[in-house]
Amino acid sequence: MTATTTVSARDLAGLIPAGASSAPVPDSVAYELLERLAAAGGPATCAHGHEWSVATARVRVRRRLGRGITLERDCRVCKHEAYREARRHTRHQMKGGRLT
Repeated sequence: MTATTTVSARDLAGLIPAGASSAPVPDSVAYELLERLAAAGGPATCAHGHEWSVATARVRVRRRLGRGITLERDCRVCKHEAYREARRHTRHQMKGGRLT
């Protein structure tokens, strides 16, 4: 998207396929949405301090029944760290050892 075009709620709703309640937002649109959230005074980082960018944020558009269209963003870095930690605990449990 160019700098002159803006994403409307109707455009975001068009990203959701029929029968689905949510869909990932393409990077070009996500970049603009993250910039707009930052300009509106949203937090610059996730709860663990990772900066919101197209590389670190997964942006989804969700159709909420009776509530319209909402944007969700979650941190890919935090998700990856949580996944690694869960696998680490599982691996230690299989070996019968204590997690150190």
